[in-house]
This record gives sequence, structure tokens and C-alpha cells, in this order.
Amino acid sequence: MDEGIIKFQANWRRGAAFDSNLLQDLVYYRQLLYDRELIGIYPNGIGYGNISRRIDDDGRFFISGSGTGGLAALKPEHFSRVTAVVAAENRLDCEGPIIASSESMSHSAFYELSTNIGAVIHVHNG
Repeated sequence: MDEGIIKFQANWRRGAAFDSNLLQDLVYYRQLLYDRELIGIYPNGIGYGNISRRIDDDGRFFISGSGTGGLAALKPEHFSRVTAVVAAENRLDCEGPIIASSESMSHSAFYELSTNIGAVIHVHNG
């Protein structure tokens, strides 16, 4: 099983944590999912599940960072902002205190489908 491994080129610009007001909805819903074991970590140490929210119609979004599935509670320093995705080159640009989730390309594909999609939640059950 190679889940949780980034399979794209991520151009990550390390930066400060984002204002907590920008992320409070993501932190809240992620906690609900974690408490229900829909986001977490397998016994083998591989994390699963993540959450993101669209920022604007230009394809930018906040997403939980890589390797955060097993953390009991997320803080602003556990989120990344994806600023650009070039699917044809299997590449994305992200910024923040942590590199974007390994599922960022999948989240981006949903946002590209419709500007009506405001958030993406990826969970595992069982």
C-alpha cells in the first residue's frame, strides 16, 4: 500500500501558518471526521483522509497537510494553500508551513469540475 505518498511534483514555498480565522471551518469539520475515525492513521503508520476548501474561482484552495491524518487535532500550521495546479504536467504549487496533502491533485480535479464545489472531504470507512 503506497497511500499517503506524494505522487506528483510539488513546488512548495515554505511560509508562515495562515490566520486561524481563515481555517476555522476546516479545523472544525476535520475534527468531527477525526473523532468518527473517518480521518486517521492505520496501524502501519499510514495516514488517511483529508479535507480542503476552495478559496476562490482561480483554483486556489486550503488543504490539510501531508502526513497529518494521525494528528488528533489540527492547527493552522497543519494546512497548506494550493496556488496552482498543472494536471498535464502532474505538478502543483503550494505554500505554507507544511507541504500539501498527497491527495491535492484529486481535490483540484473536483474544484475544476464546477465553481459550485466549495469543499472536498476524503474519508475512509472501515
